[in-house]
Amino acid sequence: MKLLARRWARAMGVPFAVGAGSGTILCFEMGLLRPGLMGRFGQVIGLPFALEGIAFFIEAIFLGIYLYAWDRLAPRRHLLMGVPIVIAGT
Repeated sequence: MKLLARRWARAMGVPFAVGAGSGTILCFEMGLLRPGLMGRFGQVIGLPFALEGIAFFIEAIFLGIYLYAWDRLAPRRHLLMGVPIVIAGT
């Protein structure tokens, strides 16, 4: 059962990495391809991007702990590492 959980955890790390790359590209696209929109509404659009960036870093930190601490943390503490991942991902 633990082997299956480890494999699924690694498989779920891949969409996170893809989302990180596409989110970074999206920020550059908004600034480069839509300068008029960002010039006019940048202060409004910037706040959700900033909140998403903070949530991304929280999610990345705890996902890193979750993926690389299987044998270093107690099972209960390891399970609790998933709570901030879900909250930040939401």
